[in-house]
Amino acid sequence: MTNRAHLMTGYSDNRRPYDYYPTPMAGTMALIENENFPGSILEPCSGGGHISKVLEKKFPGQKILSYDIRAEGIYGTGGIDFLKQSAEFYKYPDNIITNPPYLTLTEFIQRSKKIAKHKIAMLLTLQALGGKNHLGLIWADQKFPLKKVIIIPDRLKFQLYKNSSTMYHLWAVWDRFHKGEPIITWHQKKNNTLSLFPDEEEPEEDEEENFKDAMETEVILLQKQIEIESEVFCDA
Repeated sequence: MTNRAHLMTGYSDNRRPYDYYPTPMAGTMALIENENFPGSILEPCSGGGHISKVLEKKFPGQKILSYDIRAEGIYGTGGIDFLKQSAEFYKYPDNIITNPPYLTLTEFIQRSKKIAKHKIAMLLTLQALGGKNHLGLIWADQKFPLKKVIIIPDRLKFQLYKNSSTMYHLWAVWDRFHKGEPIITWHQKKNNTLSLFPDEEEPEEDEEENFKDAMETEVILLQKQIEIESEVFCDA
């Protein structure tokens, strides 16, 4: 497996501490242009404030709470482990919006459902939609049901990479009061184009090399999913 493919999935010795991959502004805009979040909003993985700052600008007058597990160099209050906190600690926020650490995704969603009063939105990879464990614990829950899946048609440009990630992303939105089946939609710019980066030049990339990297990425994710589900089965 190439080092680049490992970096794209994060499964390597080069994985960033606390799964810190700053969310591009285009990623946050893909959410707030397709869903409303009335009331207070908690960002429990604020990092450098890449999501929080966009929320503060787009939702003036709403309370935006920014916390992070890291103590240094973060936006908001540091040293707070989301998985160990209660709704009371965060003063019962109406909504949670975040880019969660992938390796504790299930725990993050379960904790969020105990804290958010209304909605939860998380930036995920398309692969997160798969897996029996995710189906039973996350997607099929009717007490705090999945409302919407917003697919981002362009590959997001994370600061860690010179060019776009080989992964495609989506926003999963849960709504405590949603009734019926979830909606699947694709983010579109207001000018009716699907591109999130109309003013940026296309990166010069070797298409064949990109295809190989993408295939290796898929293999890594499948292997990791099998390992996770095997552990869950053995612990059952």
